[in-house]
Amino acid sequence: MTHAASCGVLRRAIWADCHAWEHPDGSKVSGAQVAVVPAGAGAIALQLVKANPASGEGALQGVSYIQRVATQGGVPPNTPCTSTLQGQRQVVRYQADYIFWRAG
Repeated sequence: MTHAASCGVLRRAIWADCHAWEHPDGSKVSGAQVAVVPAGAGAIALQLVKANPASGEGALQGVSYIQRVATQGGVPPNTPCTSTLQGQRQVVRYQADYIFWRAG
C-alpha cells in the first residue's frame, strides 16, 4: 500500500458509524470503522477506517483505508449529565494525524 499524500486541509465529518473526508479539490471519501485501539490517557482512540469508493476526481481517488494516529485530546470531561446541562453543546477539541492509504 502507498500513502496518498497531498497538500491542503481536509474537512472531516462523522455521522454515527460513517466517517467522511473532503479534499479542497472536491474529491470525497467515506468509510466505516474496522478497528480501534486505545490511545494514551485523555486521547481519543487510534482508528482504522475502510474507505468506500471516492467521489469526484482528485487526491482521494483510490484511497482504500484511512488511519488515525498520534491522537491528543478529544476525550470529553467526566461530567455527570444533569438537568442543568441538558441541551447544552460542549466542544471537545482534539488533534490527530490521518494517513490515507491506497493499494498499489
